[in-house]
This record gives sequence, C-alpha cells and structure tokens, in this order.
Amino acid sequence: MYRSLIRFYYAAAVLAVVCMNGYNVGIDRSTWAHIFRFDFYFVTGTMLLFTFALHRYTTVRLDPVRQTSFRERRGEDATRLAFDRLTRFPGEVFRFVALAGAIGSAAYHGLEVYGFRIRPFDELVLRHLAVEQAFAWTLAFVYMSVARWLLRPYFRFYRGARASAVPPRSFVRLWTGAFAAGLFFIAIPQLWFIRNMTLRGEQPSASATIGIALVAMAIASAVMFLLFFYLRRELRTLSASMRALSGAAERRPRALPATVRDEIGELAQAIGELHAKAAAAREEQREDLALAASLQRMLLPAERHEADGLRIRCRLQSAKAVGGAFYDYMALPDGRIAIALGEVSSAGASGALMMTAAVMLLRTELRAGGTPGEVLTRLNASMHDTAGGDPLVSLGLVVLDPGDGTARYAGAGHTAPFRWEGGSIELVPSSGLPIGALPDTAYIEGEWTLRPGQRLILYNGGVAERFRADGQENGFAAFRDFAETLPAGSDPEEALDRIWAFGGAEAGNRDADRALLIAEATVVPAKEERRYA
Repeated sequence: MYRSLIRFYYAAAVLAVVCMNGYNVGIDRSTWAHIFRFDFYFVTGTMLLFTFALHRYTTVRLDPVRQTSFRERRGEDATRLAFDRLTRFPGEVFRFVALAGAIGSAAYHGLEVYGFRIRPFDELVLRHLAVEQAFAWTLAFVYMSVARWLLRPYFRFYRGARASAVPPRSFVRLWTGAFAAGLFFIAIPQLWFIRNMTLRGEQPSASATIGIALVAMAIASAVMFLLFFYLRRELRTLSASMRALSGAAERRPRALPATVRDEIGELAQAIGELHAKAAAAREEQREDLALAASLQRMLLPAERHEADGLRIRCRLQSAKAVGGAFYDYMALPDGRIAIALGEVSSAGASGALMMTAAVMLLRTELRAGGTPGEVLTRLNASMHDTAGGDPLVSLGLVVLDPGDGTARYAGAGHTAPFRWEGGSIELVPSSGLPIGALPDTAYIEGEWTLRPGQRLILYNGGVAERFRADGQENGFAAFRDFAETLPAGSDPEEALDRIWAFGGAEAGNRDADRALLIAEATVVPAKEERRYA
C-alpha cells in the first residue's frame, strides 16, 4: 500500500540533490570542481541515507495498516492501532524530514568548517544554515502533504473507528510554518545575491534579480498551492459527505479526510460517526421493513385458490419494501365467500400498518355477517374511529353465495371492477366514499348471478395506470380495451400474467403499489341474472 510513497521518496531525493547543488552554483557562484570535491558526494550520500531511513521507517510504521486493511475480519485492537498509525503518520513524516534537514545541515557545515577546513565560520555559513533550514521545512511540508494524499484512500477501511486519546493539533501551525518557510525561501536567496554583487562593486541586473525571485517564488508557490489544493479537496469531500448524509447526494464519498488530528480531521471524524449512526439506523429500518413485509405476506392468503366453485388468482407488488395495497378472500360462517381488494392512501410503513388494520377489521366485520354494503358501513365507522379520517382506504368487496350463484358488490372509492365473459367486458358500477372519510356513510350494493366461465376482475389504480399512454389522462380506458382482448377459454392465471406483464419501461405510475385479483366461476347453479338495485 505504501509503494507510491516509497517511489516519491526516492524521486524527491534525486530532485533535492539537483536543487541543492544547482543552488550552490547559481546563487553562490561555486565552481563545479568545488561541488564535486565535497558538496555533491556529501549531499548525495546524505539524501540516500535519509531516504533509506525514511523508507524503513515507513515500512515499520505502516506494516500493521497494510496487514489490517485487506482482512475481512479485523479485531478492535488491530483496527485502532492501524487507524492511529494512519492519523499520526503524516505528522511523523513532517518531523522526520525537518529533523533530518537540521541534522544534515549541521553535519555538512561542521565538516566543512571544522573537519576539512574548506572555509571559516562566517556569515556565509550562517546564511547557508538559514536557507537550508527553510528548504528542509518546505520539503517537510511537501512530504507531509503527499503522505496525506497517498494514504487517504485507505481510510475507507476504518469508517467509524476512533483514534486513541491524542490531543488534536491546529492546522494554523501548519499554515503559519509553511508561510514562514516560503518567505525565507523566497527572500534569502535574492537578498544574498544582491548583497554579494554589491560587495563586489557590481550592479545587479534587473533580469537576474527578477529571474532568481521568480524561481524562488515558483518553488514556494508550488508548495503553498499543494497545501491549498489539498485543503480545498478535503473541504469539498466533507461537503459532499454532509450532502450524502442529508440525502442530497447520490452516494457517500469513499473516504473522509481524517488523515491528521487537526480541525479538519476532527470534523471528518464527527461526520464519519454520523454516517456510522445513520448506516446503523438505516440497517435497523431495513430489518424492520423486511419484518413488516414478511408479516404482510403472512397476513394475506395464497395467490391461488380453487374451491367452492371458484378459481381465484391474485398478485400483489409493493413499490417499496412495504405497501398499502392488499387483496383478500375468505369463507364466511354461513357458507358464502368474500373477495376484497383495496388500497390505503398513505405509502410506506404507515400505509402498511393501516393496511394491516384494514384487513383485520374487514375480516372481523365479515364474520359478523351482513351484505357487502352493511359490512362496509360498519367498517367505515370503525376505521374512522381508529384513524380519524387519515389515511383513507379504498375498497371493493364482493360476497358470493355458492348455493345460488348470487354475487353482491359494494365499492368504497375504489376502481370499478370488470365482469369478463368470452372476451366481453361489463363494468360493475362502484360508488361510495373511501373508508374512513365520513363516519356515517352508508354504502349501496349491486347484485347479479355469476355464471360458469364468467370472471370478476378486481384491480387498483397501480395496475390500470400502467396502461397510460402519452397524452392520456389515465389508463382505465386502455386497460378495459386490453381486457377485452384476453382470449376466451384461457386459464385465469394466464389472463393475470398477461395483464401483469403489460407495459414496458415507459409504462406510467411505476412507483404505485399494484394489486390484481381474478375470480372465475366454475360450477354455479343456473339462475336468471338480476340487475342492480
């Protein structure tokens, strides 16, 4: 995981050797003979030794992180250790480089002055020490920023982890130090160049002064730009993470910038904890919804039923994990059969709860006896007392007497069902307010004889709206036309499949719950059909 860091170390070492020796030739007017007599070998050897030491230090410090990052199961102690190593490492790199620069600079000039006695200890040596310290600090900022950048992707393995009790350090120190180092690095070389030319009685040219200033400013600006760019990137990542937390973004960023224990790291840690809590809450909600969906499926009867002279086929699909649409059928104590299909006006978990209450209350009222109109009248009073008129329930109820084939239907704000026979469609009138709208609503009913081969098709708006075409107000007319094309003599399950599969990706009302029930009479005593009351 740290190969990119190691490659950067050695590339930076080569660049540092070139810069430091070029500085001695370009600014101090040292000869190449002098450079290759002592400076080049010392600088090259020192940088290689420093880079190798940093290489080994990085390997030792980050090896626990590498071992932990790619394990599926990570213990809490191992995770905390790895997270601590990651958060502390960029600061450790900064201190390592700054300390190495101080030791290397002191060793170089100590050997130069007291070891090889190449020059006396004078103001030139002091100026070199100042410039080299500014260069070392600038380089330390670069190393730290690169370490933060390259290690950042690995923080996605440790979301929700907390570092040990380490006091945060303000990034004000970082920016203050970088600014001071940049000023020294810009000012000292050109001032010293002008000073040398003045002592030699030469007039420094404007082009030379501007050129040196531009080079120094370019190097210092590159360092500052790196810091500013990284800070902007971290702030943008935090903003994106907050938008993801509020649901305003499609997904959460892969990793938060918690790579140092400063204000940004603390903010990233706080946002990460919020994400962890939100993820736990979402998982808990997902489990609750899965349980609710399972209970809903257990509450409803099977999708296939053949008994009492009827063949019943049903299908239900919720737009979300749970929904408010339902179907139901049951044998009543007096031998009749009740068939119902309905929908709650609210969606999601609240709609699912109200749907459960509606089904249970409906079954209770059906067992109490009465015609469909009487059942809906009592159910309406009970639901209004329970929910206070919000949400509402649309419902279509059929009660069939297998003895004489009498079918009675009452509707409460529901889509009018169809009677299908041999490709011919007849609309079953439906009237009445939705259940729960007004407490004293009375529901009327229609009556007819269900002949063998005749089908009753009950559906909700989510089924009909899928037949909506561009420019049409609704899809009920198109649904009726489609139902007339169903082949005669086909199995009711085949008819249900055809209706259910209708409509492609462009079909309307994709976000609505769908419920469909087809009941076909098989053996019913012949009887003259009655008209609606």
